[in-house]
Amino acid sequence: MIAYHQTDEKSAKNIYHRGVDISLCQPYIAGKGFYTTSREDYTHHKAHNRGFMVKLGLRLGRARIFDEDGRGRARARGPLNEPLDGERLKAMGYDSVIVAYTNFLEYIIYEGARAVPLDWYPYPRQRH
Repeated sequence: MIAYHQTDEKSAKNIYHRGVDISLCQPYIAGKGFYTTSREDYTHHKAHNRGFMVKLGLRLGRARIFDEDGRGRARARGPLNEPLDGERLKAMGYDSVIVAYTNFLEYIIYEGARAVPLDWYPYPRQRH
């Protein structure tokens, strides 16, 4: 599947040429992982660094799915009483997380090998 990650120029170039390095990622709602979205235009809701987009192919494997709770927070489909991280999800039999928001999907992977960088470019793109 195709996904998008917005960041600064240096990071975008690094991801494109070297791949995703999970050790450089910060923990957020689903723990320490690499966060992407299904749509370019929704990366600005999530990005802490901006100006460049990385387009990636993702292999999610078995994904744990969460829904938005109406207040912008995710809640699990089914009980989940402990904090999320890649190791805990792996122990539960999952490889990744999908958060289903109203207008887009957020994908979180915990292994860099699950992402294949396809392109990187300034964002937003200049319109002529």
